[in-house]
Amino acid sequence: MLLENIFKNILDMSITASYVAIVVIIIRFVIKKMPKSFSFALWIVVLFRLVCPISFISKLSLFNLINRDGFRKIDGVSKNITVNNSISNISTTEVSNNNAANYTVDNLVNNTQGFEINFTQIVAILWIIGILILIMYFIVSYIKTYSRIKTATLCSGNIYESDQINTAFVFGLFRPKIYIPINLTNQEKIYIIEHEKVHLKRKDYLIKIIAFLLLAVHWFNPIMWISFILMDRDMEMSCDEKVMKNLGEDIRTDYSYSLLNLAVNKNNTFNVPISFSENSIKSRIKNILRYKKPKKSVILIVVLLIAVFTLFLISNPKDDRLDNKKEREETIVGSYYSLAEESDASYIVEIDWKFDFDNKPYQELEEGDFYYLVNKENKAVITYYKGNQNELVIPNTLGKYPVTMIYDDAFSKLKYLQNVTIPEGVEAIGSDSFSECPNLKKVIMLNSLKIIGNTAFSSNDNLNNIIIPGSVTKIGLWAFAGNQSLSNVTLSDGLITIGDSMFFNCKSLKNITIPNSVKTIEPLAFSGTGFSEITIPEGVTTIGDEVFSNCDNLVKVTIPKSVTKIGKWLFRDCPNKVVIYGEKDSYAETYANNKDIPFKEIIKK
Repeated sequence: MLLENIFKNILDMSITASYVAIVVIIIRFVIKKMPKSFSFALWIVVLFRLVCPISFISKLSLFNLINRDGFRKIDGVSKNITVNNSISNISTTEVSNNNAANYTVDNLVNNTQGFEINFTQIVAILWIIGILILIMYFIVSYIKTYSRIKTATLCSGNIYESDQINTAFVFGLFRPKIYIPINLTNQEKIYIIEHEKVHLKRKDYLIKIIAFLLLAVHWFNPIMWISFILMDRDMEMSCDEKVMKNLGEDIRTDYSYSLLNLAVNKNNTFNVPISFSENSIKSRIKNILRYKKPKKSVILIVVLLIAVFTLFLISNPKDDRLDNKKEREETIVGSYYSLAEESDASYIVEIDWKFDFDNKPYQELEEGDFYYLVNKENKAVITYYKGNQNELVIPNTLGKYPVTMIYDDAFSKLKYLQNVTIPEGVEAIGSDSFSECPNLKKVIMLNSLKIIGNTAFSSNDNLNNIIIPGSVTKIGLWAFAGNQSLSNVTLSDGLITIGDSMFFNCKSLKNITIPNSVKTIEPLAFSGTGFSEITIPEGVTTIGDEVFSNCDNLVKVTIPKSVTKIGKWLFRDCPNKVVIYGEKDSYAETYANNKDIPFKEIIKK
């Protein structure tokens, strides 16, 4: 799972860098008559995007123009299919009236997602193999080159001559040296050595090593290969221009002949990542012959434009979780009245936020990384979090107001959040409040919590253990659905209902503690989970439709005598023959006989 998540993060950065690289390639073409140092500088932005997933937020960001939600993460695609699509298409009534159609769609989706998980594992392994191959190539090339130059003789300073090479290059990591072939004329030596000195002074040898290692990590992306080649070309051309600036533009003809002679005598034995072989000679000579130093005013304009484009490419878009206060205000007010109108829908957990928008002006306040509003009881409702901490302890007060509620989407899609503690005093968590946090692993909920909203913790692929405190009495639709790593769940005494699709498609879920306080298990509650057997505790009276559908490992379900109602298609699409265990003359036995399901009697001692 760790390897898959690393690969997904790498793929996300690679997609981001691809957009940036395409823009850089376009800009590079537009300013092709300008000094190549400008083009070379632009590639730094691509390197930044390949290594750094975080940046500052700007309205000028390129990504404000691009909708990347559909593939921000690989698993985001499957999440949208299995959770969001199902939420919009399935309700309690629809499950009852349209089961045949829903079964077909759900079955197709579940099978597709199962394939997708396996496919991701295979691709992640192939990705590592590709990296190892390129790193091995790097090491072998290094050793091979070193074996050829170890007999080189010192000319002067850090410049060495060798009869085993036929091109000039910089070699070495910590003490780089310049190596040139023998039989160069004195004039050729001056030009070639000056060229390599520029590389050495600019630390190009380190830049190219970093670029190659990043290429190894992103080897699956063809745009990165193109970028590497073009960056290398811009590096060499900008170096040529620096040589002419140092030695005078009148050397361009002789300098071009020197490069041409070097290329004629060159074979391809030294095309190694850490050396600077004389590549793209034709393009370089054309650039040298037409090089003309631009006017200072033109340079100034180009520098300003590049600075603007750098801001455009390096910044992140405004947060898709409504970081604009006015937009968030309109959304919160609108959803408040919308939920009030939908309160008759039984599968929706409605939270009374205790707002009074009719009589009290809306006022969103800010403290640190938290935005919040104050309800009519003078208590804080957290509406938004703008930080990027890995370990987050939510404060129990903001300003002078105690925090009692967390509003819808307040912490959703936080890429870096790993562990979160919800403090004593918080009574309600809204819909999607912690959904789609790809690295969220641990949630600590304390005993004041009473309500967990719809899809509150859904689609968190690293969340593996949940303890729901006994104070919780309401849990909404799809509250923990789509958490692929969730394996252990403890439901504390006090919970009355296990909600509709509460653990839908939690394929790793194999252990759960259900308290005796539970009376109802709603439709699809455990659909697509990994149980091999499960015991329903005494006290449960109702088991809804398709509660155990699509459970690939399920073979045994123990149902107590207290159950008086079981919905349709209880074990739909379970590949194994599931056996119901129960007491003689119980409703469970009657249900099993009517549905032709194997039944085994439990004899109480």
